[in-house]
Amino acid sequence: MCIRDRYISNFSMKVLIVNGYSNTEAGARSFSRFAAVVKKAFNYLHVCGMENPNFVMLDRKNIETYLYMKNSEYDNIEAAKLFDSVDFILMDGDANLLPWTKAARKFGILFKQCKRCDKVLFAAGFAFYMLVYYCATNYAHANIVNNHGWGSKLKEIHSFPTKGLSAGAGFLDNETGDIYSFNSDTNVWMPWGNTGLHYRKNASAATLARYIQNVKIYRGKPKIRDINEVYTSHHNESICFVKKAYVQHWALLGVSQKFLVPSKNAWDPHPVNVTQVGLVGPNYHTLADNEQTPSVIEHKNTIATLFHIDEKYAETITILNNFVRHKIDSIRVRLT
Repeated sequence: MCIRDRYISNFSMKVLIVNGYSNTEAGARSFSRFAAVVKKAFNYLHVCGMENPNFVMLDRKNIETYLYMKNSEYDNIEAAKLFDSVDFILMDGDANLLPWTKAARKFGILFKQCKRCDKVLFAAGFAFYMLVYYCATNYAHANIVNNHGWGSKLKEIHSFPTKGLSAGAGFLDNETGDIYSFNSDTNVWMPWGNTGLHYRKNASAATLARYIQNVKIYRGKPKIRDINEVYTSHHNESICFVKKAYVQHWALLGVSQKFLVPSKNAWDPHPVNVTQVGLVGPNYHTLADNEQTPSVIEHKNTIATLFHIDEKYAETITILNNFVRHKIDSIRVRLT
């Protein structure tokens, strides 16, 4: 259920800030920082002469208020109406919360609602995985049963115990992201699909070359040393490169062509041309990447970043601010 047109007097935006971090002190601090920069970005409303937004914080405990999925425990039509009243959704959370795991299920339902209704969505960290995964599987869900959802190497499929497995149980080859579905009638694992993601530690260069289309990108090297050259100083940082076709994209205005970001993810999206995958294609654009993988993706009304939004990394804040301002301006045009 999507109510696309709302007739509103004294318009005030409703903004959901979604907490996908773990229930720990560190997780609370990370989400607090994310919520603070989001609220600061919406100060742009003052410039536009608009009212302060209504910020709603969601986490695992209260997210059900906005969840609606037919033929499930979340089939309350009032939740659907409440979700329809939302203008912005901004999500961030643990970098390695995988979209097919039980811990991510509620967030996944909300994410699919956002895409089904074409909501304005900013997806950072774990939510970036969701965009890649659901685009790769056409919003289907896999029940991964090996290694607590993290998958393993394909050779282990031969010794994996199948007694008591239900039909549709999935075995994930985390080298390539391939999923095999268990056929309980024949007791055989059959190819089902691909997650669009691979576990970096297991995915060797040889494996990726064999299974995944990896297109080398030329990056010109300066003839003289640039005093503004970007370098990583920690193992949990990476350098992003804006793709030349998108240097003037609205989401990247004011962003250097090469910029530093936090990098805490153990999984990477495949460096493939996803634009060849069915209906996803015309709407799926990789705006920036690092040396291994796509890092900023646009898909319809969504901007997704593999990295967290962190004030220590100025360009991440610029991307968030660009997103909020561009979407606010779009809403203003629609209301006039």
